[in-house]
Amino acid sequence: MLAILAQRSVSLNINWKHRILSPVLCRSHSVSVSVGDSELQLSTGQKIEGTTYCGFVRRYLIFQINCKPLSLDDDSDGVLLGINAAVAAIHVSSVPFDGPVGAVRLALVDGKIVINPSRHVLKESKLDMVLAGCSGQRTVMVEMDGEEVSLDEIQIALSEGFESIDKILYGMNELREISGKKKENLCAELYPPNLINEIRQLCDERLYYVLTDITHDKTSRDNAIKEIGADVLKSLSNRDPATTMDAFSFIVKQVLRCDGRSLKDFRPITINVDVYKKLHGSALFQRGQTQVLSTVTFDSPAAAFHPDSISQLLGAQRKKMFMLHYEFPGYATNEISSSRSVNRREQGHGALAEKALKHVVPKDFPYSIRLACQEK
Repeated sequence: MLAILAQRSVSLNINWKHRILSPVLCRSHSVSVSVGDSELQLSTGQKIEGTTYCGFVRRYLIFQINCKPLSLDDDSDGVLLGINAAVAAIHVSSVPFDGPVGAVRLALVDGKIVINPSRHVLKESKLDMVLAGCSGQRTVMVEMDGEEVSLDEIQIALSEGFESIDKILYGMNELREISGKKKENLCAELYPPNLINEIRQLCDERLYYVLTDITHDKTSRDNAIKEIGADVLKSLSNRDPATTMDAFSFIVKQVLRCDGRSLKDFRPITINVDVYKKLHGSALFQRGQTQVLSTVTFDSPAAAFHPDSISQLLGAQRKKMFMLHYEFPGYATNEISSSRSVNRREQGHGALAEKALKHVVPKDFPYSIRLACQEK
């Protein structure tokens, strides 16, 4: 289901939520799933968003895509079904979309690539990759974790994956020819005539000096840009303030690497370890003005995450001896926000970080490990 609301910026909201009846089993966690977002629902929604967002018209609409599988086979892949179904719905709709985009899952078992493996096959795989691409074998999204997979094996997986994606794209294009709607022109006149030129004449030179001054840090640069924006508003008092600031923000975002770094340079990085002596482990990581405090705790195997037996049998959830939790509190960006539950950003960042680290933990490690990472 696709819903649209007009505004001056793209906002994409994805909801993937299976109903209790879809697994055809009365699992003990179905009640919690029906009440709140589970890790699977959040991660699936983020994959759909990552696949579709780049194809939408910029700076114009709010989109909402709702994926609700009514029935799933025990061995089906709800992630791929959600991505491909969402793209197909957008492709045949009247919404302008630079697509289609197809997605497949790739596994590596006994040195051979398996396309869209079953859950049982995936358990034996050294590689779990979700690949999304569009025409011309162009990559849209890659998300994977693997057990030290070689570069040659990854290249073979990508090549075979794109061959399968081309077949999906062919089917979506055929579907559009049969039942597709005429695409609407939703991009005309984002801003009043000559507004962009008027703002550029007022601020281009000042913005150039601010954005190329390497002595600025993030805070001082933002303050300098705000001053320029305030002067623009005063000079264009006859214009709508909201539209003027929207256009000003659009101009500012056209500049890349505004702090003088080349495309190969990182912000300055510092790491302090063993910050708190009484903990099993701790470290403070800083890149530029971003700080993350990480702590590690060892506990008995009983403290590991244990799913219910049905979920574990079906592969929906597995026992986890290594867990990583990421927090991004509102005060990290001088904002007031509720901390009642984990939001999508925290869930997604934590899942990616956990994927990156879990395979370097020895399989015979006798303790459960819990990492807590918090932005400061």
